[in-house]
Amino acid sequence: MNAWKKELVTRAELDVLGAPYQPIWFANGERNYYEYIRDYLGYRIECTSLTAENITKKKKEFRFSFVNHGFAAPVGLKEVTIVAVDKSGKILKKSAPICDLSALQTNEEITGRVVLDLQKVQEKVSFGIYLSDKAGMGNRLANDCEFFCGVNLFELE
Repeated sequence: MNAWKKELVTRAELDVLGAPYQPIWFANGERNYYEYIRDYLGYRIECTSLTAENITKKKKEFRFSFVNHGFAAPVGLKEVTIVAVDKSGKILKKSAPICDLSALQTNEEITGRVVLDLQKVQEKVSFGIYLSDKAGMGNRLANDCEFFCGVNLFELE
């Protein structure tokens, strides 16, 4: 294990191997094989696109894309939903599940859209993606976004 911490890995090596990775993973400089195995051996889901459009004053349509950059499908997850949260992190509204988890295979992109009805929500909310596991805990995406109370928050109107 300690040897892998000293053995550097490059984009070119991963490309030759056909191994999945995100180019941004190398943004902060050199990486080693230990870090690669730690970060990519399981699933590593990135939201590659998320937009919101007002359908009415109290309904928003979200369009999204996800890619799993890891080696494994997310077998430990229960569902992926779009949520509206208040400033304390409480989930006020949750969409229906937005994707079939079995479709999140290595390097496969899935896209879709879902409508979130905010009829009974009075306070200001933030929007995010909630990857809940089978125990009901929120999980992080591979995005550089705020992770608050188990929700991956995105800056959307």
